[in-house]
Amino acid sequence: MTPLLQSTHTATLVSYHLWRREIHIFQVMASGDYPLYSCRNCRNPLAFYSDLISTSFKAKSGQAYMFSHVINVVLGKKEDRHMITGLYTIADIYCSNCGEELGWKYVMSYDIKQRYKEGNFIVEKLKILEEN
Repeated sequence: MTPLLQSTHTATLVSYHLWRREIHIFQVMASGDYPLYSCRNCRNPLAFYSDLISTSFKAKSGQAYMFSHVINVVLGKKEDRHMITGLYTIADIYCSNCGEELGWKYVMSYDIKQRYKEGNFIVEKLKILEEN
């Protein structure tokens, strides 16, 4: 752990997190992987277009996207949930910056035909912005 992280001074920690986020955003921009999907609330980067699997999923608020990988999210606790296509073990996902509930991660499918969803993430379209 860096000396900066060991500091108990709140202002230093806030500065560190802001600095780290600026570096991360710079790395995202330098990667050239656009468009980038961000949290609608706080513009926290969440996913790249190259990780988009499908735009034809449904969620509470309507249309949702399936991604193979997301960044800057926090997983909620696992729970079994009945959905349109069957029973799954899922974990809700939240923006790591503002805490907005964004969708869920498929942890396990009880139906063999739906196993392709395991490990993937569903993000509600109304919760994200596409940035070019």
